[in-house]
Amino acid sequence: MISPSAQLRDSNPSAPRATLEGLPTEVKARIVEHCAIQDERWKMLRKHLTACVDTAEKPASDGAITKSGVLAAPFLFKEVRTSKTNSLFFQHHIVPRRRHFFRKVTFDDHDPYLFHRFVQNLPYLTNVTEAVVTVEGFEDHLNDGLESGGISWAALTDSSPFGLASFFRQLTYLKTEVSQSQQIINLGSAAPTLRSLHLGYVDHEDGADERLVRIFAILPDLRDLVIEETDGDLFPVLNSLLSARGEHPLPAITSLKVGVNGDVGSTMRFAQHFASSIECITFDLAFDLNFDYPEDVQFPKVRTLKLEGLPEIIELFMECIDCDQFPALVELVICSHQVCIQLISTTQEAVKTVAYKMPRLERIHLFDPQHLQDDFDCNALRRELGDRHIELTTSIVPNFVSSTIFSADHRIDYIRLGGPIRHDLHRPSIKRTLDFLGEWFERAEGLGADGELSRLARVLQQAEFERVAQAC
Repeated sequence: MISPSAQLRDSNPSAPRATLEGLPTEVKARIVEHCAIQDERWKMLRKHLTACVDTAEKPASDGAITKSGVLAAPFLFKEVRTSKTNSLFFQHHIVPRRRHFFRKVTFDDHDPYLFHRFVQNLPYLTNVTEAVVTVEGFEDHLNDGLESGGISWAALTDSSPFGLASFFRQLTYLKTEVSQSQQIINLGSAAPTLRSLHLGYVDHEDGADERLVRIFAILPDLRDLVIEETDGDLFPVLNSLLSARGEHPLPAITSLKVGVNGDVGSTMRFAQHFASSIECITFDLAFDLNFDYPEDVQFPKVRTLKLEGLPEIIELFMECIDCDQFPALVELVICSHQVCIQLISTTQEAVKTVAYKMPRLERIHLFDPQHLQDDFDCNALRRELGDRHIELTTSIVPNFVSSTIFSADHRIDYIRLGGPIRHDLHRPSIKRTLDFLGEWFERAEGLGADGELSRLARVLQQAEFERVAQAC
């Protein structure tokens, strides 16, 4: 059966139908780049959307990229996971022919044989600059190697016959779930040119503080540091050690994210040690906190402040900050799992308070990673901030669909149950979409717009507009 869209004729029948193969190489390269960008955007989006949509039905564009062969190779082979290398095809085809495209390696498989076999390939992966080190895919193997005589932590040293030492020396980005401070130091010592270090949970065992302070001397080029989680005793001791370091310089960290699990004061004082260089700072605020907000800390170069956690704790934080502490603040980002509920009342007031305290503030990004914000509540906040000319965004990712359209089924059910019809909520988003279709129709009727009516018809078919119009 021929689909309706296939029966639509181009307005210029003499023009041959364009094919992907017939496009210039430059155009095909741009298409592949666009698909790769959309894949990265989708990866970021599905982290947040698993709670509100079925992401299994939304495939990435890898299939489209694969069809472009050589042009797609830099994107298809950018990242390698050890769990995906258990095949002769990878060993005898991918590595010899595509290894120069590898940029990132994730050690994520618990199989010791697979780990040892992959390590043999490391000397050939000279373009890799990023690595992700998991417990089961890396740390456990090196710990077991101490007893079995296999690859152990000693393999990170120059004298090792394995390829781990040279591999780590070329890294600029490292994300690790390793929690013991001595092993973190081992990793840092093996990768002295790191510019980005992301740590998961950091154990506060005996001597951990002294060892962790060494990381700043080992990594002079460090610019991005993440400490996702630790207990409340780590930062007070780190602060004492850093204050007593004398004239030893610290790396010029420009982006810092720390999990606040203890008292707010010691965490902010830890961040202040890097105040001369930090431009972006993120505080992940846990629920059970000793909220002793320090008024004597300053971050003169911070342009972006990100606050994560429960809305009640974020609101307390926003009430305390002032312009003297963040004089250069341009962007405020708030990420909370319950902010869609709190936005109606207390969070909205806290955001307004910050907006009027920070004269240089230009942008506020307020979002719930599991729910879409209600356009009506967001528009109300925009009106409140109207005289400040602050850009307020609430989408999970840029250019995401309006909640009016996204949640249409729920709104219809709500109205059927007797809920009020909110024209002020529905009208702007619907009008924007219909205006776009109207402008597209005008362009399609213009000169030189061959095939545009066919393409517009295809869009209307997929959206079922035509079927609905015929039924009315």
